[in-house]
Amino acid sequence: MKILFLCNPHNPTGRVWRPDELKRIIEICLANDIWVISDEIHCDLSRSGIGHTPAASLFPDSTRIITCMSSSKTFNLAGNLLANIIIPDPGVRSEWRLRHDEFISPLSLAANKAAWSECDDWLVHLREYIDGNFR
Repeated sequence: MKILFLCNPHNPTGRVWRPDELKRIIEICLANDIWVISDEIHCDLSRSGIGHTPAASLFPDSTRIITCMSSSKTFNLAGNLLANIIIPDPGVRSEWRLRHDEFISPLSLAANKAAWSECDDWLVHLREYIDGNFR
């Protein structure tokens, strides 16, 4: 299996890929039988006013784009050991499940739920702070 690991947005620069750029990169991969694993862990940390395009959203019928996301960077929850991985291909998803523990700590679940559902104001202020670092 050939794989491209895509940082979307790019780490460490924070550059957000334009939809046309993502589309072209993925078109090349799919045409050459290359899977895409899109690391989108920094997607919430884009600068104010700059949107993030999930790579898989550009090819909704493709089963060869795997998306990885987490609240760990945005909300400083790395110690909770909880992330999301979206694997559309049933065979690959089954292989993943065989190799990974599905136990989710109740504390991690509560922290992630709170982060993504109750911390919008905090995220706005975090983005403003990050924007200030560029001035």
